[in-house]
Amino acid sequence: MTINYRAIHTRSLWRKARHSSVRMAIEGPDGALNLLRRKGRVGKKWDDYGPVSCVFVWESGEDSGYAFRLKAASTTDVESVIIPIHKLLAHEHTSSCSQVDIDRYFSSPEFTKFM
Repeated sequence: MTINYRAIHTRSLWRKARHSSVRMAIEGPDGALNLLRRKGRVGKKWDDYGPVSCVFVWESGEDSGYAFRLKAASTTDVESVIIPIHKLLAHEHTSSCSQVDIDRYFSSPEFTKFM
């Protein structure tokens, strides 16, 4: 089982990080929720790589994964959606995801809200 975690920062457009499980990649001390909220040691990544616009988490071999971002005008409220694996793998291939794509994931009814 390989857990894939990719953070989209202003100075690192496809930053990879290792995690032992999907749950740890999302809720753990170094997970997506703490990164977006700038909590703990993972929150210091903002200083190194710039603000975070989105975090993607998926497990290899699964049909879908997750995207997380802060809700507009919030520093603590996170929204999340389920993303089909083919979309995640396309971004993985280019090591990037545009802000247009991120915005579409969170605004289109094509993508199911998560959490």
